[in-house]
Amino acid sequence: MRQSVSIIKMDRGDKEYNASISLVKKQSTTLPDSLQLFHRLEKIHYETLKYDRRKLNYILGRFSAKLAVNTIAEVPCMQSINIGSGVFGFPIVKCVEAKNIQVSITHCGFIGMSIAFKESHPMGIDIERISFDKEKAILSQISKRELEILGTFDINDISGYTALWCAKEALAKIIKTGMMLDFAFLEIDTITLEGNTYVATFQHFGQYKAMCHINEDYAISVVLPRKTMTNLEKVWQMFDANV
Repeated sequence: MRQSVSIIKMDRGDKEYNASISLVKKQSTTLPDSLQLFHRLEKIHYETLKYDRRKLNYILGRFSAKLAVNTIAEVPCMQSINIGSGVFGFPIVKCVEAKNIQVSITHCGFIGMSIAFKESHPMGIDIERISFDKEKAILSQISKRELEILGTFDINDISGYTALWCAKEALAKIIKTGMMLDFAFLEIDTITLEGNTYVATFQHFGQYKAMCHINEDYAISVVLPRKTMTNLEKVWQMFDANV
């Protein structure tokens, strides 16, 4: 599998934080052979999966997560990193050398991405393929006000809809509810364009912001504390070069 990692440096005025974003991409029609890097418990769970698509998603998600955690925590052995699951499916990092490290995972098609961060500075990530096949489902989760906000930007409808969906998914991962939360509670409040990054704030979660990027085929969103200052240009470049 092709793999890339980018370090994110973040400034909150009185303190600086680091996080790492990893991207892995499957390049053949067969399931990637990465299980030798998996923890014993991860291998056991993998063997319970019946379908190739679920197996692929698990490998892409876990491998990218382990890569991100290893980058920020410098774990000597990847096999010692066990990415478990909480009761609602959110990932949990279990590793002696990676105390207080958490991870957010996303996968789409043949791509897996993860962001590893300190527990004291929560983050979330999501990617989605831009596809008209998803337009009706995504549009059903977008409010009239959000449509009006999107209308002020020079982007096509489905790209804007997908970016909003990504932002909401990434926030839902931070609060560990996933798709079980009504997306109305995740409504976007404002959007500004800073360089080639769309920065969105949330109506009911004012402490967070989403930083979004759109290319021809995909949208990606990283959600982080609102007052944190960072530049994700290197992340967007890594993303565009590999997807």
